[in-house]
Amino acid sequence: MNGLRTARAYGDLLALLIGGVLVLAGAAWFGLWHPSTARLDEDIHKAYAVPVPPNTGVVHWVFDHIDAGPILLVTFACAVAALVQRQLRLTLAIPAFTGTALWLNDYLKASVFERSPGTPMVPLSLPSGHTTAGLVLAVGLVFALPRVARPLGSLVGGFVAGAVGIGVLAWQWHRPSDVVASCGVVLALAGIALAAAARYTSRPRARAAGFDLAVGHPALGVVGAGLAFWRWWAGGVHPLPGSRAHTLFFGTAAVVCVVIGVTVGLCAVAADRHLLPGSTWWPTRTRPAQPPAGPPAGGSPAGGQTAGGQTAPARKGAA
Repeated sequence: MNGLRTARAYGDLLALLIGGVLVLAGAAWFGLWHPSTARLDEDIHKAYAVPVPPNTGVVHWVFDHIDAGPILLVTFACAVAALVQRQLRLTLAIPAFTGTALWLNDYLKASVFERSPGTPMVPLSLPSGHTTAGLVLAVGLVFALPRVARPLGSLVGGFVAGAVGIGVLAWQWHRPSDVVASCGVVLALAGIALAAAARYTSRPRARAAGFDLAVGHPALGVVGAGLAFWRWWAGGVHPLPGSRAHTLFFGTAAVVCVVIGVTVGLCAVAADRHLLPGSTWWPTRTRPAQPPAGPPAGGSPAGGQTAGGQTAPARKGAA
């Protein structure tokens, strides 16, 4: 029945939350807690040749505009789009999701994570604030778009988040583990945001064909992130000389594009299942339908109605 929050309805949102926590923990283990992988993380960080050429086009423009003003503007536009679709809870959830993700990113970096002994003594930068900002814009976009336009949102969102994620690597501001950790933060909070914003039914809806297998949206997100990397590379971003640097450069780019694209795509799949068309104003209690009243005891009166709704003929008087 409508409004029933069943275990099945919560299942994919719980999977987003748990998956995000696992991705965040795995990135922290790789970049902060295990000496061997932390050194590899630092080697990848140094494999990118800097400075970045200035003619990288739209990806550089996206990267330069990851700031407080554009983030507030895009978040406001997404909230207005949700309000126009009469999605009140989503309208409130989008800015809350954006603010919480940015705050949590800084809190984890400043107060929770620290490097283990034996790892490279370099400044701690996990998670990446720029990547988190790019991802919340991408996920906010796929939340706010109507269901028919959400595949385009997955593609564009993957491109935006990929442009930022590859950009912080190209400028050597962050390491790959920082970028992947940001994906974990956003994935976990997206599950919580959808739990607050969704309109529940006992059977969540899913798009037909490949989309109901959680393939379509992640594939479009990966394509968008891959296009962003291609644009950085075509604009002159390249690795240092040497086969090892080339392997680290292209291998890391592939992993980052896949993780970013899948993050955006899974959020779009969950949105398809739970952000149903129509009003989601605060629900009201509905009264159960009353059964039709039966005929009075002793038969139908003259000129009255029978149980089938037919008008009974009046009885003739006695002879």
